Amino acid sequence: MTGMVVGGLLWGTLADRKGRLSVLFTSIALYSTATLANAFRPLGDAYAACRFIAGIGLAGELGAGITLVTESMGRETRGWGNTVVATIGVLGGVAAGLVGERLPWRAAYLIGGGLGLLLLCLRLGRGRIPRFMKA
Repeated sequence: MTGMVVGGLLWGTLADRKGRLSVLFTSIALYSTATLANAFRPLGDAYAACRFIAGIGLAGELGAGITLVTESMGRETRGWGNTVVATIGVLGGVAAGLVGERLPWRAAYLIGGGLGLLLLCLRLGRGRIPRFMKA
């Protein structure tokens, strides 16, 4: 949670300067790689550091995602758009809990990080790639 607070402040400032799409893609990459790294860390300080970094990344994805949905929808439907985003987010947490009960914790982190990178690939496939990510 501390990482999410720090991330909210960091990504909000960066989104105003660099753009929301850049923040969205970068934050997804950050939390996905930090989540994958958790699978290879023993419990302790390194594990906690990876969770903190993942929280920073998640805050950017949430903030940029909600803002982009809000800006792209009409005044009458914004509430519904945000509700759908929030509902899917909560269902993701429920799914993570179910996976965590049925699989070893390291496998759960591998699945979570892998799905985050898959999400990044799907979003990059939409065509609007930020300048800093182009070769």
